[in-house]
Amino acid sequence: MPGRQGVVAQLWHLIQKDKLEELYRHPQHHAASSPYALVSSAMARHYLFKWFMPVPVRLARTLWKALGYFRDAWRVLRQGKLTMEILDCSAILVSLAMKQTDTASAIMFILELGETLNYWTQKRSLEDLEASIAGQGRQVWLLKGDHLLQIDSQEVQVGDVLVFYEGSELLFDGIVLNGRASVNESSLTGESFPVIKAVGDEVYSNTVLTSGELHIRVEIQLLTTVYKS
Repeated sequence: MPGRQGVVAQLWHLIQKDKLEELYRHPQHHAASSPYALVSSAMARHYLFKWFMPVPVRLARTLWKALGYFRDAWRVLRQGKLTMEILDCSAILVSLAMKQTDTASAIMFILELGETLNYWTQKRSLEDLEASIAGQGRQVWLLKGDHLLQIDSQEVQVGDVLVFYEGSELLFDGIVLNGRASVNESSLTGESFPVIKAVGDEVYSNTVLTSGELHIRVEIQLLTTVYKS
């Protein structure tokens, strides 16, 4: 199975489905609709705790959380490795040794926020994968000469020219052959601002055409079609 189809098929087999299912069901990151909401809520919780909790409680919480980083670093050291866990633990340990508990708390907050964003990204990727799989059975408009034919999305082949209108979800990766439109790519980038697409630009599946009309040459089939082949 050469070419891009082969790459997609290999990716499908490499997916750690158990881990993705765990991420998808993770309750802490399921509700956030965007990285902005996730970051703002995390910062609000962090500073509310910092401002309204007494110092002994904050200190106890900081030390308790630091123990987790120390355990991770010790586990890695026993394996004879030098990883980010060692560097993270060193920064926290130095801050605590200098009695800079607020600095240590801030370092752990940033590390946890980064991990949370990583979880959110992986969960969103799983949702996009599900959306791509769910795309089977949808109807699309195929341009044949001067005629438009409505066909099932699973019948689309690489090289076919499809027409998408305002409000349509793009089910395929492809190249714009004709038209100009705004496309919402927040499912891929997290950015809520539409991107202008014109002739020669690439478009991606699981994005939404918010305004305009595009004629797109399909560059890759639906994941389900590739996987079944």
